[in-house]
Amino acid sequence: IIENCTIVVNTAGVGCGMSCPGSTSITHATIINNVAGNSSTGGVDVNGGSISLAYSIIANNVRANNNEASDCSGTPSFSGANLISVIEGCNPDGEVVPAESFQGPVSAPTDGSIVIQGDAMAGSLASNGGPTKTVALFDESRALNAVASPCVVDTDQRGVARPGESPAVGCDLGAYERA
Repeated sequence: IIENCTIVVNTAGVGCGMSCPGSTSITHATIINNVAGNSSTGGVDVNGGSISLAYSIIANNVRANNNEASDCSGTPSFSGANLISVIEGCNPDGEVVPAESFQGPVSAPTDGSIVIQGDAMAGSLASNGGPTKTVALFDESRALNAVASPCVVDTDQRGVARPGESPAVGCDLGAYERA
């Protein structure tokens, strides 16, 4: 189980952000700006196992051999809302909505699976408070307030309460909750 985790700026030969020969559940994670070698996937590589994604961001991951965007390979399962910059290779099993058309927040999990396709509109790995570095979301990000309260997890990676804004509008996707 991976929850409230930022996986960013890694380089590897295969499945740089996450390669899974077994079974893994990923909730409220940010997997961004990773580089995989050769023809592998920079973001999430199912690699013979199973990956379940919920309320996460997978964006701006690339293949080193041709600098081609590569966020997923295989068929991860999706629940709730997730934001993915490039869905080719992800084979989403739910509704795909362009970021500019997304009207959140969505209720979880009764609305089924929604994949928001587009730019994550996120910053770089930085000290945003808390014991570990995270990737903050810009004002324009569709990951902000994407999920209706109550949130799936009570805090973000830094320990900030979800939802972080007052009045509570919704919970943010990924490991970072805007306060």
